[in-house]
Amino acid sequence: MKWLLLGTLMCLSLRTLAQENVVNTGFFPEASLTGSVSERVQLTFKVESQHRSYDNRDPEGERWEYFHYRTDLQGFVALSLNPFWKASAGYQYRLEGGDGVNTHRSIQQIAYVQRLMRSRLGHRLRTDQTYHPREATELRARYRLSLEIPLSGESIDPGEFYLLLSDEVIYAYQGGDNELENRLVTSLGHYFSRRAKLEAGLDYRTDRYIAEGFRTRLWFKVGGYFNL
Repeated sequence: MKWLLLGTLMCLSLRTLAQENVVNTGFFPEASLTGSVSERVQLTFKVESQHRSYDNRDPEGERWEYFHYRTDLQGFVALSLNPFWKASAGYQYRLEGGDGVNTHRSIQQIAYVQRLMRSRLGHRLRTDQTYHPREATELRARYRLSLEIPLSGESIDPGEFYLLLSDEVIYAYQGGDNELENRLVTSLGHYFSRRAKLEAGLDYRTDRYIAEGFRTRLWFKVGGYFNL
């Protein structure tokens, strides 16, 4: 009953937003594999893909229809500075759906984890540069704040569930234009063991705060994360 009510509210919200704004929604699976090269160095390979099922800009009117939006292939190398700080550099190749042009992206980030009494607070500062074959290079600065809360006990132990909340603010600059984006994620996770965890939830994104055509994107997100 709870899920039926949630689904109904989501559909009503999308219809209300669609009256004035650009609205997309769909399915967003992702998976990552991390392995240690040494005590301080790790390699991560990640695949994430967005599959759109609704777009209110369709010239034939609002409708639900499957469309492969994009798929990102990413690789990162991370250096642990100490138990709480980690610096990373990465590369992404994006496969655009439809007639889109594929892009390359370089990524730099630093992350810090605060261990609270019953939760973990994560800070991530990231910069990236996206290289478009037909457009100016896009430069972005991003800050994400995340909170991981165990749903039983004082810490997240194997076989237990946890709640993950995060909010990320993104500033973008491209060809003289500035833009802002916000990403709010709420997920339910299950920690199987040190080697595997699964998360599922909602990824709510808003952008074009400065440019015309304010956009809302709501994704149902499922992620599997594995360690060698």
